[in-house]
Amino acid sequence: LRSLSPELANELRDLADRFAATPLLTRHIVLVQCTRALIISGHLEGTGERLDSLQELAEQTGSEVLASAVIELRAMTALQHHDYPRAAALYDEYVQRREGYLELTTFSILGRFQSIGSHVRAGDTVTTKTVQTAWDLFNRCGVVGPSGRAASATAIWLTTLDRRYLALRFLGWATHAHRESLAHYADTLVAFELPTAVDESPEPLEQLLDELDLV
Repeated sequence: LRSLSPELANELRDLADRFAATPLLTRHIVLVQCTRALIISGHLEGTGERLDSLQELAEQTGSEVLASAVIELRAMTALQHHDYPRAAALYDEYVQRREGYLELTTFSILGRFQSIGSHVRAGDTVTTKTVQTAWDLFNRCGVVGPSGRAASATAIWLTTLDRRYLALRFLGWATHAHRESLAHYADTLVAFELPTAVDESPEPLEQLLDELDLV
């Protein structure tokens, strides 16, 4: 998705337009996923109008799922524009709304770590408690998909606290837990002069989180 060609991007826009008059569930899924793919790949032309249409649809139907998806997509767009304060505020709203009506999911955990990373990049203060809570939820969910986002957000936060050695060890854990996930956040890591992978033998996550309690 991150290397989506202009031709394929146009095909996705056409696909979204063709599904504009289909039943609600189908329309919701196609429009959200097409818009997500376009944002991730940096093809932002027409994104604002498409998100406005999705928001109008969410308001008409009262769908909390769709309303939350629109907030997340706006946050993703803000990140693409390097508007980190807006991204942080939107991710905070996304997490609050999503956790208000759903059980703990991979998406809400990703949202929490996206919020942490956005706040760090905006120059905001992020408390140790905030990071600990996100990791507690990560462990409760028991999935590895958010590993890259979790480790990269934690690593850049630790870097701002002059805890680079611990940051590198979190990246080492994520490299082995889910290298592909970590690779998605290479630009963020490079911005903080951190490696995009650490191939040394990883330490147990529990040990790293114990040290996180001391930060």
